Amino acid sequence: MRHIILFLVICTLGCGSPPSIPETPPKTDSVIEKKISGRRLDSLKWLYYALHFRGDALFYDSAFHKDVMIKTVNCKVELMSHSHINQDTSFYYFTFADSGKIFKYVKGAFNVKGIGIYKEQYYPLSRQVIFNYQKNSDSTAAFIKKIDSNFRNYLKNYKYDITPWLKSEAVRRKIITSPTPSSS
Repeated sequence: MRHIILFLVICTLGCGSPPSIPETPPKTDSVIEKKISGRRLDSLKWLYYALHFRGDALFYDSAFHKDVMIKTVNCKVELMSHSHINQDTSFYYFTFADSGKIFKYVKGAFNVKGIGIYKEQYYPLSRQVIFNYQKNSDSTAAFIKKIDSNFRNYLKNYKYDITPWLKSEAVRRKIITSPTPSSS
């Protein structure tokens, strides 16, 4: 029995494992955010929206002392922190935001804390699923492409408010051509 447990521990700590995701990422400041190129930050935010578009963001509204559900496409996405792990790997942590409310989690969608980049390959940072982006970069890329395609189709058919940033990004990506209503 001891040999089996020892074997499992060795396998778990094996070389080539993806970097672990810290439980609570450090807060970012505007200096770090300004160092990230505008297009890269836009791509990361877009993917964060795409990974959550089917769900509702749960917020605590302290003014009314109750939880509030808001469609993720109606919430702002904010960069919380950025960790440069090594020359090939970076982690970007995001959160949903709505004025005066405290974000708790996303209900009804894939729950992602952020986006990792390994050698320019984007992948979700999640505790629900582990992406072996180093060994299976093709399947991770296919997953991201499918999520992006589904999100684009969703936005083409979505007839309600979306955030101004998401609206302008969808227009820039030629997903929507005419302005749709936007929330402030």
